Amino acid sequence: MLADYSVAMCTFNGAYFVLEQLDSIASQTHPPKEILVCDDGSADNTVELIRKFSELHPLINVRIHINKRNLGFIKNFEQAISLCTYEYILLSDQDDYWVNNKAELQVGFLSSNPSKKMVFSDAYRTDSKLMPIQPDLWQCVHFSALNQQRFMAGQALSVLLRHNIVTGATVALTKEFVHQQFPFNDEYPHDAWLALKAAQVDAIGFIPQKLIKYRQHETNALGAVYDSKLTKARKALTGYWRSQFPPEFFMRLKAYQALIDSEHCLSEQGKLVSQVKAFQEFRLSIMEGKQERLNGFRYLVRYWRNNYYNNYAAAKGSLVKDMLRLIVKSPNYTESTKQ
Repeated sequence: MLADYSVAMCTFNGAYFVLEQLDSIASQTHPPKEILVCDDGSADNTVELIRKFSELHPLINVRIHINKRNLGFIKNFEQAISLCTYEYILLSDQDDYWVNNKAELQVGFLSSNPSKKMVFSDAYRTDSKLMPIQPDLWQCVHFSALNQQRFMAGQALSVLLRHNIVTGATVALTKEFVHQQFPFNDEYPHDAWLALKAAQVDAIGFIPQKLIKYRQHETNALGAVYDSKLTKARKALTGYWRSQFPPEFFMRLKAYQALIDSEHCLSEQGKLVSQVKAFQEFRLSIMEGKQERLNGFRYLVRYWRNNYYNNYAAAKGSLVKDMLRLIVKSPNYTESTKQ
């Protein structure tokens, strides 16, 4: 018999979709004992709709907490999770739709794999009317067959240091594990942060099935965007001219340091995180024109030979851009052009 579980849901002006999501949760082959909803100050009738849903489903304990002030999605999820009472907690956005055996598979996975404290899945991408959009979620986040093999071989942390591939709407975790992570890192999305923390202790797993319909629409807090080959080529050509890396790059650097400073970071893991952080800071120094050219090329060749560009950047594309930036932006070049 499967263990009982809670659902942690965050809402904010979600009236248009929230009932469909709640109905999909109530229709699970293994339904929840409770749904804990934290509303972040909705101005529509989201809360009223949830209360009506609760009246129609007396076997599910629907608890609604209305925030006195807007917390934002990271702190609101932290709050919702903290209020859940059961051993297993499944995260839920307000606008998706669960496949009917999602909870059964995820609770079953965690129950039968006690070393794993967190599990995530693939998802169908859909439009606002739940019509399919190609490709599916894992293709968008580049969780390839090779990276899945690396995950299963105990290299989850290495995969996640490249970029986040875990979407919170597909996540289930244990109450004990997630409570150890309070307070969340408020500068990094909670799903990405929890995935890194679980990977530190080899406690994250995945289920390859698509277990939710991940709705893409105008008001998504976050979404999964797919870049075609043409778009990737255009970004590669224009990326060289950027004056700085995107904000996500700097968020990752802060997250790396937080991992290094955390109590669960073992010596080998800390060494890996420090090495990846140093590599990314090296790339940043090139972007900012602070890397001396000859020494920079020595490091660049070393990082390429040690597979850093393949594992933690966009392989040859990033290598070529860094080479061009090193030639044009290095202090040597800048000083010579002024003479």
